[in-house]
Amino acid sequence: MRRNFLGKPAQEIGFPISDVRFMRAEFLPFIVFLLAVAACGGDNTTTDLTPPDTTAPSVTLTEPGPVTLSGSVTLSASATDDQGVAKVRFRVDEQDAAPEITSPPYVVVWNSRLVPDGTHFIDAVATDQTGNSRASAPVRVKVNNGPP
Repeated sequence: MRRNFLGKPAQEIGFPISDVRFMRAEFLPFIVFLLAVAACGGDNTTTDLTPPDTTAPSVTLTEPGPVTLSGSVTLSASATDDQGVAKVRFRVDEQDAAPEITSPPYVVVWNSRLVPDGTHFIDAVATDQTGNSRASAPVRVKVNNGPP
């Protein structure tokens, strides 16, 4: 009885013994190619050639301007990205000032009493869906809450 490349009789792998005569050595590379294509999905003729997103979002701190602040202060930013903005966070002196915001409008109320009186820098950091991030230009503010 003839055996196939698996060492089993031809009938055990799903084709009759009469078809074995077509299994000649010159067809082996083609058969291996077909098996490889089938193992890789076979009919997938498209390849995703989309380059990875490496562009950071743009972000602008829209409020406050360079002013003297006291008490509760509204912090506001605008942010855009070609793949979508995932989150925006506000910082005072490069320290997070509030929880991150995951959808517009990007607005929080910040308690300026959390920092000592004096000059401080406020900015906003936007992060896109793939993790690229960019900080806005910092805005210099003066906090003047007076004595506690």
